[in-house]
Amino acid sequence: MLLLLLALPVLSACTGGESALLLIYMCGSDLESEHGYASANIEEMLSAKLPRNLEVVLQTGGAERWHSHGIPADSLCRYTVEDGELRLLERLPSASMGEEDTLASFLTFAANYEAENVSLILWDHGGGSVAGVCADELFGGDALTLRELDAALTRAGLHFEMVGLDACLMATYDTALALAPHADRMIASQDLEPAEGWDYSSLLSAVAQEDYGDILAAYAEKHSGKPYTLSLTDLTRTDALTAAVGELGEAVKRDLASFSGVMDASMKFGTQELGVRNSMADLGSIAENLGVPLGLAGVLESVGGASRASASGLSIYFPCDGQDLQAYAPVCMDERYRAFLEDYYSVAPAEPVSFLDRGSDLNGRYTVILQPESLNYLQSAYYDVHIADQVSEGKMYSIGCDKEFDVSNAVYTVRFDGVWAYFDGNLLHCSIYERREGYTRYFAPVLVNGAPAHLLFTYSDGGGIRIEGYLEHGSSRIAPLTYGSTITTLYADVSADGDLFESGAYVEEGTLEYNPSSAIAIAALPAGYYQIVPHFVDIYGNIYTAYTALYYFDGTASRLIDITAG
Repeated sequence: MLLLLLALPVLSACTGGESALLLIYMCGSDLESEHGYASANIEEMLSAKLPRNLEVVLQTGGAERWHSHGIPADSLCRYTVEDGELRLLERLPSASMGEEDTLASFLTFAANYEAENVSLILWDHGGGSVAGVCADELFGGDALTLRELDAALTRAGLHFEMVGLDACLMATYDTALALAPHADRMIASQDLEPAEGWDYSSLLSAVAQEDYGDILAAYAEKHSGKPYTLSLTDLTRTDALTAAVGELGEAVKRDLASFSGVMDASMKFGTQELGVRNSMADLGSIAENLGVPLGLAGVLESVGGASRASASGLSIYFPCDGQDLQAYAPVCMDERYRAFLEDYYSVAPAEPVSFLDRGSDLNGRYTVILQPESLNYLQSAYYDVHIADQVSEGKMYSIGCDKEFDVSNAVYTVRFDGVWAYFDGNLLHCSIYERREGYTRYFAPVLVNGAPAHLLFTYSDGGGIRIEGYLEHGSSRIAPLTYGSTITTLYADVSADGDLFESGAYVEEGTLEYNPSSAIAIAALPAGYYQIVPHFVDIYGNIYTAYTALYYFDGTASRLIDITAG
């Protein structure tokens, strides 16, 4: 009997202050199998001095390969962190980390531990309110939805001091409502996270001492200079959150015209079409642009770097169109907000935006005129730029889009000056990810070491350009460019359907080898012909296309040549 007892895992938290238990649900995914980011965070835990009153229990799974500590890929494994080592508690058959049952099983197992304060961290990719968290690459990217997360926590019957999501885009209003019955606090990021994730070398002592603000401070220090976000939400105050969201909805209903341009001017997050029609926006910036006080003092504490310093700490999912609403409605946790959205889309006019003139040459400038009432429904305007000199075999190549117009009431005049972004002399196909006062964020399709990716960079109104890193195709964490990496810039074939990379609808512009002096600069395009195609987006997500204009750029100035329908 004594030998049997010694073989069982210790199920009581260590003494030395109020006993604490930290549970880490680590779905490695391609972040681990390709780069070892999960292993790096485990190393941070093992290198830290473990507080005497803290027990750490870790479950691994969801990756095709693990880089350290002999963690197997064909099993779910449960460990404790002891004396700088992982001690195996259980090895279970493989199962999807994106399934409710898998999380519920881990939490039920952990419920046997005796601790006064329990915290949980979910580690992996995140996709926000609709896409969820913990996408298991062994099971086709199966991820936990917010409904599954809520159900698993309910089944376990535990109440948490803090639930953290070390994953992209999970600091949303919906996540907060899903976690509120089960936890007092939530820590999560509104934006895409840097690939290296949280700082686990200091996190263990912060959890043991319940100094959750220290987690934010350590994260800010780890990612200094990057456009990061991380926030701490008081889940005992969700009544204030619900009231604030309700008031924003009432403000929109009182004056629909006031909503025109609000989403375009608000801080946005996520990778849906990488920017043009993004559904997650900062709650604080929406309130500011509507002129409605948010009234959430004491509910949110946040840190943000670079262009994210003013982020409020929580995002709200605002569907970009009616189809997006159908995907969002089943996961929306606020019935009043869902009813507002359904009403918002049900009363849309037959044609919210219409043209008085779809495109004309006015004194040598390409001008589009909207019907004046369209301004009440207009969200944004942009134009595609195509290289007309490279038309061959029915293909035309795009170098991205821009938003440079001279605007007077409903009159939009294109400002195409023939300058574009170059990376070490290689032309970038760049499109706008987000544009706000003071800066514009761009993304550009590239190959990084031969693998499809999107380069992210920010142009400040003062003229400076900062490279933020890159997103591997299908990933949601921002990876840093490293010395010696090869970067191939691309043109997109505008005539092709579907995903740029999956269709292979691109041509390579040039390849560079990244080094510390590599930089993105603004320079003149090659002399030649360029097509400009303006688009106008209404507040319901509909896109209206004006006529196509042909310009000639001589290396110094551009000249309007022709305007054609279609």
